[in-house]
Amino acid sequence: MDKITFLNELEYQLHRLPDDKIDEVMNTYENYFYQEGRKGKTDRAIVKDLDTPKQIAKQQYAKYAVKNAENKPDVAHIAHAVFATIGMSVITLFFILVPLFFVMIITLLGTFIALGMLLSPILLLIMNIWSGLHSFSLSNYLFSFAYLGLGAMFLVIIIKFIIAIRNLLIRYLKWNVNFIKKGTS
Repeated sequence: MDKITFLNELEYQLHRLPDDKIDEVMNTYENYFYQEGRKGKTDRAIVKDLDTPKQIAKQQYAKYAVKNAENKPDVAHIAHAVFATIGMSVITLFFILVPLFFVMIITLLGTFIALGMLLSPILLLIMNIWSGLHSFSLSNYLFSFAYLGLGAMFLVIIIKFIIAIRNLLIRYLKWNVNFIKKGTS
């Protein structure tokens, strides 16, 4: 593959990035070809030293997606960053998705428990109305309000846990992109 073919293929593979990022990457590689050519290397030797355009594009998109997730840490941007990073390496699939799956299950389970605790006074009232107020007990209502307080605290803990997991995930994705990039260089 020669320089022109390599750069055309790279530009084609970078289609998921914004135009300014594509221009930046293309400029970097054109300068790299120029600098290496001045040292006396042929285009084929330079291309042989580089990763494939597809791999370079995956790395650039993963870096862009992780930076985007850092700036706007919502579910959509983090999901894009996770999948872009997984696209760089299959091993990443196991190191990200498997623990993330278990964390999500634990978080969902905790959320449902907290919501059950938050709804306990309403559920108790509905059950007492349904049974005709024959089994009215003040202690049941006191316990249900205690569960309401515990549920509110548990929900706050879950929200803090989700924020911490989000921040750890973004830091891990940044590290992973840099690690894979250094491993292929």
